[in-house]
Amino acid sequence: MILISSDKSQTQEKMQNHLQLLVHFILILFSQSQNPKCQANNGGAEGAFRAILYKAPGQTRGKIIVSNNAGAWEDGAQVLTTRQGQSFGVTLQHVVENHNEIKFLAYNNVPPGMPNVKTKSNSKGVIIVQTTQNTDAASWIVHTVPGFPAAKTGYSWPVAENAKGHLLICLTISESQINAIAASLLRAEPLVHYNDIPETETVGMQYFKKLSDGQFPTVPPYLSRQSIKTAGQPAVTVNVYSKSASSRYEIYKRVIVKAFKKTIKVWSRRDNKLKGDCRVVERNIRLIKSPAPVSDHNTNLDADLTNWAVSDPGNIFCLIDRPYAKNQTVQSAMAVCIDQADIFARFNDIAAQVEDCPSDKSQTQEKMQNHLQLLVHFILILFSQSQNPKCQANNGGAEGAFRAILYKAPGQTRGKIIVSNNAGAWEDGAQVLTTRQGQSFGVTLQHVVENHNEIKFLAYNNVPPGMPNVKTKSNSKGVIIVQTTQNTDAASWIVHTVPGFPAAKTGYSWPVAENAKGHLLICLTISKSQINAIAASLLRAEPLVHYNDIPETETVGMQYFKKLSDGQFPTVPPYLSRQSIKTAGQPAVTVNVYSKSASSRYEIYKRVIVKAFKKSIKVWSRRDNKLKGDCRVVERNIRLIKSPAPVSDHNTNLDADLTNWAVSDPGNIFCLIDRPYAKNQTVQSAMAVCIDQADIFARFNDIAAQGAFRAILYKAPGQIRGKIIVSNSAGAWTDGNGDLTQQGGQSFGGTLEHVVQNHDQIKFLAYNNVPPGMPNVKTKSNSKGVIIVRTTPNTDAASWIVHTVPGFPAAKTGYSWPVAENAKGHILICLTISESQINAIAASLLRAEPLVHYNDIPETETVGMQYFKKLSDGQFPTVPPYLSRQSIKTAAQAAVTVNVYSKSASSRYEIYKRVIVKALKKSIKVWSRRDNKLKGDCRVVERNIRLIKSPARVDNHDTNLDADLTNWAVSDPGNIFCLIDKPYAKNQTVQSAMAVCIDQADIFARFNDIAAQVENCP
Repeated sequence: MILISSDKSQTQEKMQNHLQLLVHFILILFSQSQNPKCQANNGGAEGAFRAILYKAPGQTRGKIIVSNNAGAWEDGAQVLTTRQGQSFGVTLQHVVENHNEIKFLAYNNVPPGMPNVKTKSNSKGVIIVQTTQNTDAASWIVHTVPGFPAAKTGYSWPVAENAKGHLLICLTISESQINAIAASLLRAEPLVHYNDIPETETVGMQYFKKLSDGQFPTVPPYLSRQSIKTAGQPAVTVNVYSKSASSRYEIYKRVIVKAFKKTIKVWSRRDNKLKGDCRVVERNIRLIKSPAPVSDHNTNLDADLTNWAVSDPGNIFCLIDRPYAKNQTVQSAMAVCIDQADIFARFNDIAAQVEDCPSDKSQTQEKMQNHLQLLVHFILILFSQSQNPKCQANNGGAEGAFRAILYKAPGQTRGKIIVSNNAGAWEDGAQVLTTRQGQSFGVTLQHVVENHNEIKFLAYNNVPPGMPNVKTKSNSKGVIIVQTTQNTDAASWIVHTVPGFPAAKTGYSWPVAENAKGHLLICLTISKSQINAIAASLLRAEPLVHYNDIPETETVGMQYFKKLSDGQFPTVPPYLSRQSIKTAGQPAVTVNVYSKSASSRYEIYKRVIVKAFKKSIKVWSRRDNKLKGDCRVVERNIRLIKSPAPVSDHNTNLDADLTNWAVSDPGNIFCLIDRPYAKNQTVQSAMAVCIDQADIFARFNDIAAQGAFRAILYKAPGQIRGKIIVSNSAGAWTDGNGDLTQQGGQSFGGTLEHVVQNHDQIKFLAYNNVPPGMPNVKTKSNSKGVIIVRTTPNTDAASWIVHTVPGFPAAKTGYSWPVAENAKGHILICLTISESQINAIAASLLRAEPLVHYNDIPETETVGMQYFKKLSDGQFPTVPPYLSRQSIKTAAQAAVTVNVYSKSASSRYEIYKRVIVKALKKSIKVWSRRDNKLKGDCRVVERNIRLIKSPARVDNHDTNLDADLTNWAVSDPGNIFCLIDKPYAKNQTVQSAMAVCIDQADIFARFNDIAAQVENCP
């Protein structure tokens, strides 16, 4: 019995504990749902630690920005006459209604229901506190609406105010900030018309006690400056400036400008006495023109009751409770100033138009003042002072982006981007560059354009922000960013081509005029130890450093950085510098920085870059009439890239593109150079930042390749280069760019680079009836080719090479053209395709029964491709059908149709007559070795087979059927060209065979020229 009683006792105790926990949880939930936090636009509470609503005259909803969505003004979710469903209505819910745990103090110079009260103040606002035990939740609303809100009497927006312009600001704060707010309010002497905040909530808050009791000071000091911080992360600093009537100060000039040490732009009703004031450099008061737009709402000073200002430069916005008028010198006043870039940007947009400075000076005096302003501005910038400076992903996220390169083609607003963990293809920029948020470089530069205590930087630009006509020796532009947090090694280096960008500490402002031009921006995440090497290179380039606040404690022992920041550029040899740095992250990437001073007299492309690389380079750059492409030295060429060119699906051209860059030939190096390819750069300083990384190289090499989505090379017997046509230049045969015995400098060598060498993200299947290193293998097929796939996630890139060369290419063993084949004639065709085309190619190859000698394409790339699976496994069909016709399309615009016809040995068909002619329903002209059995065939009208005479000419190269191993045909009439893998001989009826037929006029025309002479019909 005792034991049973004990068990019951324990059970009851557990139930009681669970009940207590449940009640506690419910109370917490209830408490949280009733907190006084600022609300989102629709009245939701999703992290809105700040909310600002600007209601232009005549509007009933206004425009709003909240803390987690301040990139643009949004329409208010509801009319202000309705409490529910709109930000301030919900925030004020427990001000206009009763709630046991929400208390507040309200002040207004026009208290609700008392319109004719006279007060010394013009301030309006509410301090709201949640009194729930162990809860720290409060907010401060500052606004301009008279008689609003009425305490505990229900929500009632004064409809008469709809015709006027108003501002409402809500700041979510901790309760510890209330005393500082009260200290400022004491100087403004507001009329407190309601207060039920219990003294238990404000213990030790002496200023709040005085405020609630109306004990305003009558002795100095007459000014107050208090700083508070909003709740939430990141916290935002709000400075509150106030003055009593006894101070006799004018708040705009004597308080705000003096505190900011900056010019301000002011939106306010004004009298005839106070004017704009431009007398003191960088301490101006510029009056904003009326009317003005608040997004797509219009406001004007006749009806707008708001008074506000923005700093120039940013990032500060202030709401002031007094107009810009002389009489406020003898009135109390208060300014609430928020230092936050997005808020500043929204109001700075409204402040775009300001009135001219009043002046009675002579033109000479005015010019002198302008020059002085420019000089002082420049000196101040030179010597003035996210949580890390890492390069960001495309959308501004920080997912391991140790490198980011953005190429903005002329006329584009987003550009194309590659980042370190996704460089397999150019991607569209996530956002327009005029917007800071949501795009890689905007986020990386966040604490360059805004303040951050632990992010410091040095910025250089030959066109410094706000100073367009400065003359410099350099053309370099960039930013070195450092995180100064203790025990943290984080830095980045941004190199770019954009003049006047970014402006330090004044808010993000992309120069819109640059949208018409082409630009490159490169971000490299580095360790701090690399900074001195960067500085050493920059010293030779002599950049104009317009801002540096990196503390010397961060650069101890960095002698070159010290000289760079001090502008101590070398005047004696050496005049060249080569420095190597490595990016952060794994794998680290080597970046070589080459620079030369003007005294060197060197031309940087030939004398510096080519000499250092010991390779040819392909150059994209504006050029003069003096420097030309240079092919005099073998493997040390300078080849000029044709304009226009494609950056993925964006087009660029040298007339509008300000970038200068080069790629090595062969790879894998990409360089950004700060000078054009012109003779005068021999007497100018210059710098090249060169990155040795395959994917980056590949993206720019694609641009340099002139978008060759098709390439056909015909190597006549005895030739070592051959003749080539590519997709965007197929109007005539051109000489191959390099010998086929050399991988570098020629089309197919570049295409096969990652077939003959290793690459983690390039995989392929190779087939050849004479596999490399196995010359005597017997096979049923005569087909030769390679299917190449890029396995980079979210990248669709592949190519199919069809050719006639035995034993070539050898997989992963280096490039080795079989020299014995130089005496023979060969054709190589490359088709750039999407990966979706691979299964159709495999379906055709199955009938041809090729010998697959290498395959490392992972099954993850070919999921659902049943024919490719069979091809790679050697599962060739032994039952009908014995014929296959598959159609594929090449990549890019305009896609070209390629029909692939194949037959198995079991079909007993002769491929030329029974397959090709039957499918084309046209006559064909055939170039092929032939036996004594099959002749030309003219028996069926428009279904002839005409044999091309030998010898023949491939442009100015001669070919003949004794040495030419190719078999091809053209339709008559056009526009089809076919490469066939079997000769025109009787025995191919019992052999597998395949024909790749391309329907494209220019390709047809080139081969039809060769086919001009045909034998007579038998």
